[in-house]
Amino acid sequence: QRQESIAVNELLEMTVSLIIKIAQHETKEAEHHRGLDGNVKWSQTLLEQISAVEVARPIAVRCGILQVLVSWLRSGDQERVRPASSALRYVTSINDKYMAGWIHSEMVNKGAVRCLADLAHDPSATHDTRLAIAQILSSLCAAPHTRAAVVEANCIKFLIGMLYEHDGRSSGEVEYFAA
Repeated sequence: QRQESIAVNELLEMTVSLIIKIAQHETKEAEHHRGLDGNVKWSQTLLEQISAVEVARPIAVRCGILQVLVSWLRSGDQERVRPASSALRYVTSINDKYMAGWIHSEMVNKGAVRCLADLAHDPSATHDTRLAIAQILSSLCAAPHTRAAVVEANCIKFLIGMLYEHDGRSSGEVEYFAA
């Protein structure tokens, strides 16, 4: 069983690393050609899926998923922003407090909080994206140093605005995370 566990961990590590390398390459190609093709859409789906798996999240952060997601958030392209915000929400919501502290610090260091602040003020952001931002910011506010980054990036106004938002699609979930 121990050897099987080691083999599974190695396979997970290689799979996550390969997916992120492909996503990095495809993102560079898409930025170079200024277009979004089917390959990038494929990598968006895979990045969301590996981000949803708790044991894969630390591996993904170590392999560079944050740089890819920040790039997608900065693109302004809703076809990239929605999956990036969703994947970032998963990455942020890790249960292991030690890992969460490290991942949250990496998010601050890689500029994800600043991107979220910019995206929070974007009127074209969809409801799903705004909910993901509220969830991410809620997670980041758990520790003093990442909370300070949220305050410094001026995200508090966004969260307060979410509390007052009544667009018909809003749910108690949005208000919960904003609070």
